[in-house]
Amino acid sequence: MDIKIITPDGKEQSPPKIDVQEPHQISSPVLPEMMERSVAEVMGIEDSAERNRASDKIQILIEYAKTQTKDHSPEGIKWAIRNLELKLGTPPLSEKRINYVAQYAYLLLEKRKIEKDIRSFEQI
Repeated sequence: MDIKIITPDGKEQSPPKIDVQEPHQISSPVLPEMMERSVAEVMGIEDSAERNRASDKIQILIEYAKTQTKDHSPEGIKWAIRNLELKLGTPPLSEKRINYVAQYAYLLLEKRKIEKDIRSFEQI
């Protein structure tokens, strides 16, 4: 069943042509920005200025989350950080959540690097 367009004088009018364009693919620089925004969202950072100040801590959390899950999508990263946050509990009074969680994640990443270096010496 086709829809026909009829002009006021009763003649059939051809349907307008619709220019169909291919959907634009997300370019690679957008994905890191989406990751940063999703991590900032999990940590309760909504202001872009505050997000810029905490960008190094956000990168540490992203790096940590990638070691915890095979799903490197923004949702997978958010879940890994949320699990870490639940594991750590509430930060001490007057300390921001982002600082507390990022410091722990940084220490865990450094611990893994040190243990890897130690194993490399022991295997020689």
